[in-house]
Amino acid sequence: MNHFPAADPLGLDPAWVGAPPLIALEEALNHDLLASGLSRQEFIRRLLARVHHSSLIPLLWLLPRRWRLMPAELPESLRDLGVVLRDQLLSPLLLASLFDELGHLMPPPDRAQPSALELWRGGREALPATIAALLAEAEQASCRSVPPPTSPPTPPATPAGPGPTLVWHNTGLPAGPSPRQCQANRLLARVLNRLGARLAGPAPSSSEVAGRFEGCGTTAELFDRFQAGGWQLRARWRSSIASFGLGASLHLPERGWCQVALALPMRTGFLDAQGQERLTLLPHCALELELSRGDDQLLVQWYQGTEGLCGWEPLNDQPRPWQNDRANGTVRYADAIRSEPELARLARLTEVVALVHNRLASSRQLLLGGYGPLGLCIDSVALLQQALSGSCDHYPLLLHGIWRQYLLAESLAIEPRLAAESAALLAANRSYQQALEDLPIDLAHHGSERSNAWGRLRNTLPLVSPFALVQRIQADLEPDLETDLRPDPSRPGSAGSG
Repeated sequence: MNHFPAADPLGLDPAWVGAPPLIALEEALNHDLLASGLSRQEFIRRLLARVHHSSLIPLLWLLPRRWRLMPAELPESLRDLGVVLRDQLLSPLLLASLFDELGHLMPPPDRAQPSALELWRGGREALPATIAALLAEAEQASCRSVPPPTSPPTPPATPAGPGPTLVWHNTGLPAGPSPRQCQANRLLARVLNRLGARLAGPAPSSSEVAGRFEGCGTTAELFDRFQAGGWQLRARWRSSIASFGLGASLHLPERGWCQVALALPMRTGFLDAQGQERLTLLPHCALELELSRGDDQLLVQWYQGTEGLCGWEPLNDQPRPWQNDRANGTVRYADAIRSEPELARLARLTEVVALVHNRLASSRQLLLGGYGPLGLCIDSVALLQQALSGSCDHYPLLLHGIWRQYLLAESLAIEPRLAAESAALLAANRSYQQALEDLPIDLAHHGSERSNAWGRLRNTLPLVSPFALVQRIQADLEPDLETDLRPDPSRPGSAGSG
């Protein structure tokens, strides 16, 4: 087994086979620095200047330590955060504390920005009322789009001009979903959000905002109608290595465009047999919903996201075969949900959890729709799984005490509204309340909790990955972490040795 030092948590396995060619982040930075002729400080300053402001926070996290800028060199709004991230990797405990204090470390939200509830409702514009109309509108989007080239344009052998060739996007990859597919996924996500948002009441000046789809007024009814109409529905818990949408690539004269494998390293609080702290990579988790009938396929995902709401989003990711391929093992799947009763329960839970989270985020004016204080994508999906089945397979879970209390209070406050809607929704809310009580928390572990947490960590990471760290974790079959730390009787100086 390959052993990479903890200082290189994003190291790649040299035996990784797959297209396109990959390069590790630190290798890419070193190569580009040498080619630029700049000092390290000036090089990284220019490199970060080309990054969109919203991407700077994850970038501060994933950069190797010796490549991080001093807080004074960062934009003023990020300097307090830079103090936290300058010399250490994040841990679940530090990450939870950071998100709890995010309101003090970041500028207050722009009052002109829509609230989480407003984003969930999706505005007052008309949406298709049937699946046939939805697919027809998606087809029109395809016709309006310029056809993509049959192959990516060939970059120049040597990029023009001196300076860095590392760019913060993926250049040279095959095209992603077609315009028709993207629009169909986008419309379906908006339809599902609007159906759920009926529970929050109509938007101001519009009693028709919730609308109906295929004659259905709820997500559960719609799922049933889809299945009756010949659609195959499959819901699965999905996880993959997170990069918060960040991509990067580096042009090398002898190799062309190489893709930089990005991820966010994190401490775990677990020691290995050598007494070193184990590291992991932060996952992205979602509930993936796939609808298929004949040649038509629609893909959406549900989670608490940085988009500013808890709810459905289209699954229109930039294809990165080393990170998010649905077929090659870099996406981890569990527990396909297909039966009508389970899908109906799941549908009601997505509505209830989104209602509670978006109401609380709006009333307290939380940044990013509550992303962080109300949990990450991982926590929201774990809550769904916990409420549906009584257990969960996700790590790290960061939703902690005070925010669970706020969410529970919000859940209790909406009970009369849900009871008036249906007994099934009230039951879903009670299951959610129990999940808030029972959901594990990964701020620190001891005793038997360590083994459970380590099992969830392994179950969340992909089975196939170019990151050597992920491969090492998946190859560690030891179920009892205590055995890593027990003295070896044969070792000189150990208790019990001769």
